[in-house]
Amino acid sequence: MYQDENQYYQFIKDNLISHKISEVFYEELNSFDNDGQWDLSDGIHSVSMNVVLVLQNGKIVRIKWDSTFYSFGVETDLLQKIENNENYRTINVTQHFNWENYLGKTIKSVEVLWYNQVPQTWKIEFEDNMTIWISTLEIELYTKEHRYMADHLTVFFNGLNVKEYFVDKFEKRKVLD
Repeated sequence: MYQDENQYYQFIKDNLISHKISEVFYEELNSFDNDGQWDLSDGIHSVSMNVVLVLQNGKIVRIKWDSTFYSFGVETDLLQKIENNENYRTINVTQHFNWENYLGKTIKSVEVLWYNQVPQTWKIEFEDNMTIWISTLEIELYTKEHRYMADHLTVFFNGLNVKEYFVDKFEKRKVLD
């Protein structure tokens, strides 16, 4: 989708910076049996595939695990509408307590962290210094074992969990604000 890093950054800047989230959805692979697989703890959601943000301006931004540049990493695109399909079921998590504090808050910046030429993690900062991290990390539901680049996005709602899984240790190339 992107020719180079600058185009990738420009897409993020144009479609997320200075905007507010009104709704949040997860696109879960249909191979899982129930809607609760993603809710690992009070501060971690491990989603088997995509995070979809509906912005107050009407744009629908999908943050996804996809082939970006040289390998699989955090990519994004715009959707026309939210819908289930043969691969995903869509789960509305807008009212989940982890997301409630971020609704209606302005996105101030997105920091993209890289590993081996792949955008591995986003640190999204909102007004009032609130932060979420979205990383290409999969955390096993029962064992809590984890691995990167495994068709998952994990959302961290607090910095303690970020440090536990070393999400903040990647190369910091650019902050968009």
